[in-house]
Amino acid sequence: MKQVNRQLVSDQDFERMRVFSQLIAVYRDNELLDANIRIVTHGEHSVTCDNDETYIKSNHQFYRL
Repeated sequence: MKQVNRQLVSDQDFERMRVFSQLIAVYRDNELLDANIRIVTHGEHSVTCDNDETYIKSNHQFYRL
């Protein structure tokens, strides 16, 4: 059975992915922008990943891989 990747929504979701260095994927308008990246920092409005990109939370969807 295929596992469905869980969307990150709450601050706790983002913090858990950061602390445990879990891989995530980033989408915008149902288009995959990046995958197999890790969260370095996150705040109320943005997420910075180890690919040196910063994503705006309201414009992107984040999924645990």
